[in-house]
Amino acid sequence: MDIVNQKLNRSQFTSYANSKNYGSLPPNKLVIHHTWSPSKEEWNGQNTVLGLKHYYEGLGWSAGPHLFVAEDGIWLFSDMSRDGIHAGSGNHLSIGIEVVGDYDNQVWSGETKTNTLHSINTLLKKLNIPDSEIHFHRDYSKKSCPGNAITKQWVLTELTKYRQQIGEATVASTDNIVKEGDLVKTPTNPKVYLIQDNKKRHIENELAFWILTDREFKNVKTVANTVLDNVTEGDTIKVNDFEPSLLRVIKQMSNLYNANPNYAKILFATIK
Repeated sequence: MDIVNQKLNRSQFTSYANSKNYGSLPPNKLVIHHTWSPSKEEWNGQNTVLGLKHYYEGLGWSAGPHLFVAEDGIWLFSDMSRDGIHAGSGNHLSIGIEVVGDYDNQVWSGETKTNTLHSINTLLKKLNIPDSEIHFHRDYSKKSCPGNAITKQWVLTELTKYRQQIGEATVASTDNIVKEGDLVKTPTNPKVYLIQDNKKRHIENELAFWILTDREFKNVKTVANTVLDNVTEGDTIKVNDFEPSLLRVIKQMSNLYNANPNYAKILFATIK
């Protein structure tokens, strides 16, 4: 397993993250964890990092989380331009952030808390990821990770306070109305809805979204929670709802890309 194995302070991490090339398909979400073990007291810098590397290798993993955030700094582990292994179905296009410590009964504190909030804020800004794309390991498994004491509302509140402290506080860009044809989500829920016939219809996944529109999945209109709460729930828009011939083409193109990516790229280039 190749790891970066480098410790950065907050200023260094900002420079590193902002200058990094994340590839043609960059991460679009963050997944937050806690190490549970090692605890904050057990953490021993590079010795612990190397121990974790050997542990993951023993599991047969080719990668691990991307960051370990501790009292002594922000440790780079797996390369952030590649998928790590840390959250099952949440691995793809995510950055896994391990907060050193056990947070089932207490929240982040000290330099660990500040380093974590800084890491989150820096990556959200650099990658143009909305706050709603901050996820927890327990979103993808039955674990308590990143700890029972850590809630999304608490993280968002602390992130807002941190932004105020460093002079980056902004007013949330939300609208107070929705109209027919709008693609919308709320600041605290990653689900995207189509407003149709005065109802909100949840769009099943990114494939269904791309069939509907050529817009970026993460750059849809954001509305206040109370606005969307007042719209009647409609049927979910599913991939299989679309024209079978279109779905057949998508499947064939996917198979072709896997078999002959260069030829597939030539075909894709004909789409205007």
